[in-house]
Amino acid sequence: MRLGRRTILLVEDEESITEPLAAALAREGFDAHPARTAAEALELAPRLAPDLVLLDVMLPDGSGF
Repeated sequence: MRLGRRTILLVEDEESITEPLAAALAREGFDAHPARTAAEALELAPRLAPDLVLLDVMLPDGSGF
């Protein structure tokens, strides 16, 4: 079992969504790591090994589907 804060990869290109959501997640005890593109998310995911990915379906460089 993994102890400590859970890691969330937050994939969203709209800063007006990312900033308040990341702040809210941090207040609740999560480590939120934002990525603004699908490519950035794919780069971060192996290194972070997130517990959860919150993924926008309409990204500037591809579909979240």
